[in-house]
Amino acid sequence: MNTFTLYPVCDAVAAGLLHSLWLFPALTLLGWLAARGLRQARHRYVAYLTALGGCAVAFGVIVLTRFRTITASYDQANFLRDEVGASLAAELTTGFAKLGLRETLDWTRYVVVLYVLGVLLMLARYGYRYWGTVRVRRASLLAPPQLRPVFARLSSQLLPGRRVDWRISGRVGSVLVTGILRPVVLFPVGLVNQLTTEEVAAILRHELIHLRRHDPFWNALQELIRAVFFYHPAVHWLCRALNREREFACDDAVLRHTEPKTYARALLRAANYSLNPTMPLTMSATASPHFTQRIQRLFTPERPEFTLSRLTLLSVLPVLLLTVVALFQPYQLSAQSAPAEELVISGVVRGADTGQPLIGTAILYRDGETGTVTDIDGRFVLKVPNKTSTLTFSYVGYESVLLGFTAADPDKGYEANVTLERDGDGQVDIMVLDRQAVSDAARPTKRSTTGLTFDGNILYVIDGKKHDKTLGDIKPDRIKEIRVIKDKGEIAKLGHGTNYSGAILITTKQ
Repeated sequence: MNTFTLYPVCDAVAAGLLHSLWLFPALTLLGWLAARGLRQARHRYVAYLTALGGCAVAFGVIVLTRFRTITASYDQANFLRDEVGASLAAELTTGFAKLGLRETLDWTRYVVVLYVLGVLLMLARYGYRYWGTVRVRRASLLAPPQLRPVFARLSSQLLPGRRVDWRISGRVGSVLVTGILRPVVLFPVGLVNQLTTEEVAAILRHELIHLRRHDPFWNALQELIRAVFFYHPAVHWLCRALNREREFACDDAVLRHTEPKTYARALLRAANYSLNPTMPLTMSATASPHFTQRIQRLFTPERPEFTLSRLTLLSVLPVLLLTVVALFQPYQLSAQSAPAEELVISGVVRGADTGQPLIGTAILYRDGETGTVTDIDGRFVLKVPNKTSTLTFSYVGYESVLLGFTAADPDKGYEANVTLERDGDGQVDIMVLDRQAVSDAARPTKRSTTGLTFDGNILYVIDGKKHDKTLGDIKPDRIKEIRVIKDKGEIAKLGHGTNYSGAILITTKQ
């Protein structure tokens, strides 16, 4: 695929996805090591949340940096292509590598498409399930009157000045809190009749502490990051660690005001009543995979353990996957495209006035994308896509000529010795290597040069000096770097005036 038709966004996202395979496990490892040194659950929660946020920020920085770099490179490549032609620009820049366009993996475009589809499916799934929570809230009922003063006292104590509702619903199977701007604590219908007033207060305190910590907001952000990086096991592990430490932190806060036996009995009764899985974007008091550990911590608090071998496995698997994919997907230069059928045309270009070879003569195929330049001996070899070809020979100060070829046997090729004159038509000497081939190369006609001679509105500077000759005077392998400038202020700093729409700076190898 041609370089100029690739989308920089795809290249940038692909770079972010590839770097995330090693960067996310590294950030996860740092978060785990930091959490291992912290005794309180709320501090460990911050450590894991920082690691998760670091993954998202690192991905965004990589994508943005790559996008800006490759966009600038494409901009320079397009500018140079418009001035000297795509084929000559590719020849001078060695496939545009000197302008910052790197080799790309052809399969990355498909990876990006699959990634975007995965993100959209995850977001659609979350949206559908969140709509379920909205319907549950609308169909809920007011809490029992005799327990409303308990909730009012706790909410004014823990969340002064904030409005929080407490309702019961037959559509939920566990105690949970939902909502960011208008939070609601939901109890299953009938659960309040199985709990004492102290136990109800303990459960309510747990849910209100979630709101005081702004856990619904951070949980929504966490789930959004999980949806964006759904493919990465390190992100899923961080989310599970956050869910665990969040519940531990709320349990620790409840124990400052409630007896462990009372709170444990309340959690066990609420868990026995729970029948349905946790709803998305909600904080549940009992629907946790670490519920048994939570009960044990109420009496013998201890930090959760996580073996290094499991974390190492999470880090190694994405790297192995990347290695396998890379082995079976070889690199290809995106600026190149293989023709289905080729005709080889070779020859020498000379000047009629001197009889000497014209070094750097630009030879373009009719598609404007295929071409070459003559070497130090004025010789060229060009492969064109099919057996019927039209070539343009151009050199500054000489008349451009248009040459047509037709070959009966493309495998044999042609040799064309062309003489360009400063005034009048050039003289062409055609020798058919395939003696049975028929050449329809008539006397060449004059044609104006297309994008190969210097435009008077473009400034060309070679090794710090203004250059008035053709680019063909410089062998492509002698070029070290090409820089394109379109900013008027930057052009003025070069000291050659400002009456230019752009400047091309060429640095050669000394």
